[in-house]
Amino acid sequence: MLEAASDETGVQAGDSIEVAVDVTWVHETQFDIFKETFEEVGGEVWDRDKALFMIDHFPNPSTQEQADRLHALREYAEQEEIDVVKVGIKHQAWRMLGLARPGAIMAGPDSHTPTAGALGAYATCVGPTDTAVVWNTGELWLTVPETVRIHLDGEPGPHVTPRDVGFHILGELGGETDYFAEGQTVEYGGSYVDGLSLDGRQTLANMTTEMGAASCYIEPDDTLTEYLDAKVDEAYTIHTADDDAEYAREYTLDVGDLRPKVAFPHSPSNVNDISAAVGTEVDQFFLGSCANGHLEDLRVAADILDGAEIAPGKDMIVTPATDEIRKQASKEGILDVFVQAGARVSSGYCSACPGYEGILAAGERCLATSTRNYRGRMGHRDSEIYLCSPAVVAASAIEGEITDPREANADVNGRDVDAEVADD
Repeated sequence: MLEAASDETGVQAGDSIEVAVDVTWVHETQFDIFKETFEEVGGEVWDRDKALFMIDHFPNPSTQEQADRLHALREYAEQEEIDVVKVGIKHQAWRMLGLARPGAIMAGPDSHTPTAGALGAYATCVGPTDTAVVWNTGELWLTVPETVRIHLDGEPGPHVTPRDVGFHILGELGGETDYFAEGQTVEYGGSYVDGLSLDGRQTLANMTTEMGAASCYIEPDDTLTEYLDAKVDEAYTIHTADDDAEYAREYTLDVGDLRPKVAFPHSPSNVNDISAAVGTEVDQFFLGSCANGHLEDLRVAADILDGAEIAPGKDMIVTPATDEIRKQASKEGILDVFVQAGARVSSGYCSACPGYEGILAAGERCLATSTRNYRGRMGHRDSEIYLCSPAVVAASAIEGEITDPREANADVNGRDVDAEVADD
């Protein structure tokens, strides 16, 4: 894919090449740094159809500083005739707008950019200063990364979600560091991946950031192309791995025996089976983020919360990732389930994940589907963030403490979950 986007031939891992960029963006938190550098390098946008501003961190400003920054961004966008997109978290928005597609080269300042690899793109994070150069030239210099292949087979049990599979990979392969694939491309394959929805694939791809990867790739198939038929008018190219492809490392994992997982503070790789976390008291619950704000995630949580209520004295924030997801969830009655349960539903943005809502005080604890749980990410550095799947956060919100969703829901798809839990 990178060779196709460059003027080079015979490209190998480790080569330094220049590639033509198809999609690039800047969001509001990086705007000031970007603007300063962009003006220094010339301030001319090479292609206004390929560059855009995206507002997804604080679309509803809560401070004067945030409001001033959004105002400045909009003024600058009007001056430069650049579109401003404010429809939700960018990683889900790219898919829904048809921007992330097979063969596309995507670059911009957001660490979870590799999420678009679930849609067949080469998508990588670069800083706001590098992004300024991309906007000016349309080109990105990069070192072709090595590839780590993770082959996933098996059929997971009830309430074991793609987020749990991602946590399992982090826990098993991370060792003493989160970044076991630092600077590399993580390629997912296998029967488990083939059977995932696009929501599930994006969750897996999103978690490669916590592995230190520069990009992620899931080979496009009919599931993706059928979705894109209604989203993308222009032709795109599907790239597949060569039969004799060489990988830096290969792993094969079976997801059939996995249990729900919880990442303890203060690292996404601090992964434990849920049995080690059950009974831990929680003050706040959060369902959302670019990892788990998909429609499928909301459905999973709503199935558990339907007819139940959030534990007394506890808070729950639900944030659909985009406006489109929120509207569909409303049509399906999902949002009403959350409201009746006592949760607060926010509009599509990053929300509590990077600490723009639901700030924690010292000693408080949050159970979240956020991307990260670093110290101080959601507020006071002496607060704690536990990471989990939508199923775990929903079941736990009912009890007010971390709860195994397999025990909270005794009949899932006709299976006797209590019996399975007892056999663990």
